[in-house]
Amino acid sequence: MRILNYILVLVLYLSNLCYAQEEQSILGRDKFKFEKFSSDKGLKHHSLTSIYQDSKGYMWFGAYNGIYKYDGYTFKIYKNILEDFKTPSENLITAIYEDSWGTIWVGTMGGLLCYNRDYDSFTEKIKIEGSVDENPVINNRINCIFQDKNQVLWIGTEKGLYQLIKSSTDKQLFEIKHFVSSDDKK
Repeated sequence: MRILNYILVLVLYLSNLCYAQEEQSILGRDKFKFEKFSSDKGLKHHSLTSIYQDSKGYMWFGAYNGIYKYDGYTFKIYKNILEDFKTPSENLITAIYEDSWGTIWVGTMGGLLCYNRDYDSFTEKIKIEGSVDENPVINNRINCIFQDKNQVLWIGTEKGLYQLIKSSTDKQLFEIKHFVSSDDKK
């Protein structure tokens, strides 16, 4: 019985602590506002794999059925449409990241995509230094995307780590390096 009393006091104390957090701003910032999105608002899939807010304020939601862009009012969904090369080549989104140049990179189960803001479309083709054609260079499951302080993009995949270094002369040209573990080389 005594243990039950201690648990009750602890629960009351913790609930009061949570209430106190709700009333004050966190780190001097405004209170957080939560809004529930449902299919009638345009978010058709409720199992999200990634969430990202870009430098323009858009919220990006990765899901099993594509990627959603939210402008604060409406959702726009980008999903694979056969024979339409402006749509994502894969619907299962695994990662979303914006680099320091404002490019949105999207990882999928099938590789890396790049969002073109001017055309509101996606491509899996990246210009590689020393190559005459554009190929989908990273065509396996993307686990994470990150850019370091030297502006080098790191792409973690199921088949190793890729390093993308942007050319200093051509903003759309990259040098690419692939690192694999000794186990993967066998």
